[in-house]
Amino acid sequence: MDRAPTSTWAPAATTAVFFVAGLPALIYQIAWQRVLFLVFGIDIESVTVVVAVFMLGLGLGALAGGWLTRVSRVAPLIVFGVLELGICVFGVVSLDIFHAASDLALGNGRIANALLMAVILLVPTLMMGAGLPVLAAYVVRLTGNVGSSVGTLYFANTLGAAFACVLTATLLFPRLGLSASVHVAVLLNLVAGMAALLAHILGKREAAARAPAPPNEDQSVGEHGTGRRTLASAIVFASGAIALSQEILWVRIASFASEARASAFALTLGAVLLGIAIGARQAERICRRHPDAPDKLLSYMATAALAAAIVGYLGPGLTAHAASYGPAWAGVLMFAGLVTFGLWGAILPLAAHVGVPPDRRAGQGLSIIYTSNVVGSAAGAVLTGYVLLDIMGTRDVTLFLFVCGAVLAVVIAAAQELSKSMARPIAIRGLIAVAVGWGLSGPLFDDFHGRLLNNAERGDKTPVRDIVENRNGIIVIDVADRVFGGGVYDGVVSVDLVNDVNGIIRPYTLSLWHPAPRRVLVLGLSMGAWTQVLANHPDVAEVTVVEINPGYLDLIRRHPVVSSLLENPKVKIVTDDARRWMRWHPGETFDAIVQNTTINHVAFATNMLSAEYLKIVRDHLRPGGVFLYNATASARAIKTGCGLFTDGYRVFNSLVVSNANISIDPERLRRVVAGYRIQDRSVIDGGTPAGRALLTSLGTLRDMKFYDKVHADDAIESCRDLLARVPDVVPMTDDNMGNEWSR
Repeated sequence: MDRAPTSTWAPAATTAVFFVAGLPALIYQIAWQRVLFLVFGIDIESVTVVVAVFMLGLGLGALAGGWLTRVSRVAPLIVFGVLELGICVFGVVSLDIFHAASDLALGNGRIANALLMAVILLVPTLMMGAGLPVLAAYVVRLTGNVGSSVGTLYFANTLGAAFACVLTATLLFPRLGLSASVHVAVLLNLVAGMAALLAHILGKREAAARAPAPPNEDQSVGEHGTGRRTLASAIVFASGAIALSQEILWVRIASFASEARASAFALTLGAVLLGIAIGARQAERICRRHPDAPDKLLSYMATAALAAAIVGYLGPGLTAHAASYGPAWAGVLMFAGLVTFGLWGAILPLAAHVGVPPDRRAGQGLSIIYTSNVVGSAAGAVLTGYVLLDIMGTRDVTLFLFVCGAVLAVVIAAAQELSKSMARPIAIRGLIAVAVGWGLSGPLFDDFHGRLLNNAERGDKTPVRDIVENRNGIIVIDVADRVFGGGVYDGVVSVDLVNDVNGIIRPYTLSLWHPAPRRVLVLGLSMGAWTQVLANHPDVAEVTVVEINPGYLDLIRRHPVVSSLLENPKVKIVTDDARRWMRWHPGETFDAIVQNTTINHVAFATNMLSAEYLKIVRDHLRPGGVFLYNATASARAIKTGCGLFTDGYRVFNSLVVSNANISIDPERLRRVVAGYRIQDRSVIDGGTPAGRALLTSLGTLRDMKFYDKVHADDAIESCRDLLARVPDVVPMTDDNMGNEWSR
């Protein structure tokens, strides 16, 4: 490889270019993942595959970048500029490619679709992953210091990514939507690519060549040996696995405590990346102070791993305790995240300095270490997200990762390069930390979910009774039988129509809209109250239920009010993403489709309220069929539904729409409800004053009461009237993402 042109400003210019390149990379990641979830589903399998494929592409790209530094005679800045421009080209057509892939995905198995996803993402992630080793090899030749070069570049790129997270959550997605945000990323790629090419041209014109010449390659390799590189690769593999596992856990905690706000993921990821950037910056300074002291750097790595394990363990528990004092929990979680991931972020540059000599092979050596870190991160994501969180609770996973971090610190301390005077204190501290942490786990995680949930604007401190944690999420039920899925209110376990505490009147009104619903599709089981009502409708012969989280089945079995539906021969329950199931079963049609949608502004709520989604639902309705769904009183959701169907009505906070004109029949509703029986008991006792009053209100559509009293005076309103009073409301689409990012 030819010596790179050097200048007094070349390292700073290269760092600035890599900062800019970090911005579009994270915008793409957040945007592309969202589009891929639309195509392949939002269940944990799809999430795991998307993350793993991203990591696989970055790892392969790093190896390719290392290979390029050995064989290519093209200047590194030109190579990097071409890579950025290549990502730019892919970005322009990326959304079209993803949507085209959705048609190819129909009917395929999970493995086939995972391979399809890998093929789609391989090209852009390869180019993204190749950037670090290409630029790092160049800067190493300018500075002669591997750790300083990697630390500086890693800091700049990660800082750009952290800034992109905040930018996406606060400006791009709320103001521009999905497509325009991708266009911004394309523009940033173009800027980074052109800036790299310009920096190369200006550098060639500058006469000075002040960087130290690289040491003799053979001497350098012999001095370091392969042992250090293997040790460094093992360290960054383990640290990457633990760090990404903690990131998955912390995003889950932030989402639960924040009522699943869409911004929780982006902002938490931003805090994680900012911490990593700060850690990389500190590592850069350490490597400049100790350029020839590998034992010292190993000592720093061992100390960082132990400290990261301790703070990473204390952070979730202290966050839950802080929730008792209001919004303070977010500050505690963010601060703990900055410290934890700052410590993890320091390890990669330090390990690179220990394992890679500053010679012409530096790029290839760095690519191996970086790939080890990426592969470790992917392994941690799969292990934690897909396995550990399915068999262990938050407390146990946090404790497990703490022990892993402490063990890593002890292993690093025991490495042969580290003197006994340094190793023994670190090992002893690690063992003490594990013992103390184990003892503190009880009080630290006492009522963990209850504390976080009481912060989620419930308005009271009702104790938690049942908790189910699995890889699909966290479900909590309090002593008042209120259900919270992922921290979001999800209803009450009740089918009592007389004492209606959960708006259960809505599924009972099915006979008002349809004369004889025989075949019903329920999208979202939750705790089964709506399904129990529909399965016992006297005209219904078959109910198909699609539920993404099988954890609800465990809780349903514990509640006699709804447990019988699991044994009801009418009911068939499928574990799947609702949108994906409908797209993969185009021939299934129904008299009624019913959906008690989650709150319209939480993460991914638009997936089940957008115009694109409603068109999928529309194709599954039989002639005269109706779609009854909870619009959670959102004017945008109501405008979207009324604008896509022939006829429709708002019923309390929900909407019922159809491809045909709906013939309302209150007397039919009164008659059906009067004969309704659930678990061999009448729903309404017509002999009581309360029962007679309720039947009268159903038969006349007057004085119909809703549990929150918000819509008591105008229970039913036609789409014609609705559209007339919301003319300026923008409908929900997959692209504008509804109310998720701006409420």
